[in-house]
Amino acid sequence: MKIRMRTGVAGSFHGQYGVQRGDVIEVPDSEGARYCQLGYCDPVADLPAPETAVVPEDSQQRTVPADEPASPPAPKRRGRPRKG
Repeated sequence: MKIRMRTGVAGSFHGQYGVQRGDVIEVPDSEGARYCQLGYCDPVADLPAPETAVVPEDSQQRTVPADEPASPPAPKRRGRPRKG
């Protein structure tokens, strides 16, 4: 069973020395259940690696149509004109 420690342990803990808070370690199921019940740790679920999206090669190039301007026009100034 994999567990994430809530508290640090100075010294040896299941074959590892100096376990810190937040470390994930492997322990026997019976010991892990007992530690979780006592509040020393939380169980860690074994999840598969997340899938990543892949962009097709032909969609990476974007072309701008000739009738579309490259950038929008600058906004007109509003308000009273400056003193001359």
